[in-house]
Amino acid sequence: MADAPRARPLRVSIRNCPIALRDSQGRVYRFQIGTYPSTWPLKPHPVPVGWPTNDQQHLWSAQNIICSGTNKDGVTPNKDIQTDFCRVVYPYREIDLSNGHTLLKISMPAPVACNLSPEACTK
Repeated sequence: MADAPRARPLRVSIRNCPIALRDSQGRVYRFQIGTYPSTWPLKPHPVPVGWPTNDQQHLWSAQNIICSGTNKDGVTPNKDIQTDFCRVVYPYREIDLSNGHTLLKISMPAPVACNLSPEACTK
């Protein structure tokens, strides 16, 4: 009897995995993580007041996140998403103090206002 072919090990990664979210206005937020978790910032314990700063959020986003957004048509770029969402989406690591495990987290803001692309909003 011939040996059955061995299955390749499943390679699971959160890197370069596309994530898309749609808000109530039909705008689509797209991002993916472009780096491995070992490069992400570690949340300090105790957390200092004001952590992270806006500059840290912008830096971590630029270093780790590939982000864009479109209007309801799925084609027209949305300026509000690019300026008010993409700049503050960032990954970080946190140590679970109850068991010492490293948790991988992504921080992202609520859906953005319609200031720069008002034509994209219906309400």
